[in-house]
Amino acid sequence: MAAADVALGFIGLGEQGAPLALNLQAAGYAPVVFDARREALLPFSEAGASIAGSVDEVGHRAKVVLVCVNDGAQLADVLGGAAGGLLGSMPAGGVIVIHSTVSAALVERNAGIAARLGIAIVDAPLTGGAEGARNKSVVYFVGGDADALERCRPILEVSARKIIRAGPIGAGLRAKLVHQLVLCGNLMAARDGWLLGRSAGLDDAIIMDVLQSGAAQSRVGERLPRSAWSDHVLELFQKDISLCLELGKEHALELRTASFIEDELGTQRREEREGSTHP
Repeated sequence: MAAADVALGFIGLGEQGAPLALNLQAAGYAPVVFDARREALLPFSEAGASIAGSVDEVGHRAKVVLVCVNDGAQLADVLGGAAGGLLGSMPAGGVIVIHSTVSAALVERNAGIAARLGIAIVDAPLTGGAEGARNKSVVYFVGGDADALERCRPILEVSARKIIRAGPIGAGLRAKLVHQLVLCGNLMAARDGWLLGRSAGLDDAIIMDVLQSGAAQSRVGERLPRSAWSDHVLELFQKDISLCLELGKEHALELRTASFIEDELGTQRREEREGSTHP
């Protein structure tokens, strides 16, 4: 089926969602888009995209809807349950792809409701951020029915470097949390490594050479001086680590590194608000 023949919707046009949706627009998919923030819709109006006035309108017009909102509360509003939102407006046979990093339990619960309505849900959180989305180099961690994934695969491939099917519904989110725990741990170590090296008088080029050449080789460590640690990014990391801790409790695990990272992210956010600097 040609891209132009796919009735596609996209909800959530933030730092990550906007470039993903624009990639689809450029690839010929012509998604109908929606965001609660009027300013987020401007680039899509300029690109000639079809703008919906509500979540329900997207549901009525699209057979496949991608959702990229910030958190579980926003996702619950978008899905809405059987009385409204996507689950109340999409026809049977539709597919909802969730890019948001949220609780797997939330997605599993809604997937059960959706199945009774003849709608499939696929969880497909991603890594790569806004830069990866713009460069079409994100990695998707996917959970859900294999047939539903195959329906969505050409759409995901527009921005993907790799697509990993982790298992049934919720598995993609659990895989993303494993990734985020290790990522944030690396970030904490890399931050302190750069701080130590600079404070001890090492040139940035030497620190970079050390990180690229030794056993501590780390893409996170090498990118850190160029990475933006905005309060929004730190807030999202805090949300993800909190989800890691919740998942750990479900499995009777004491994730001490995750607890440490949660505290450190809180400290980092306070320092950012006070104007402190970091590598």
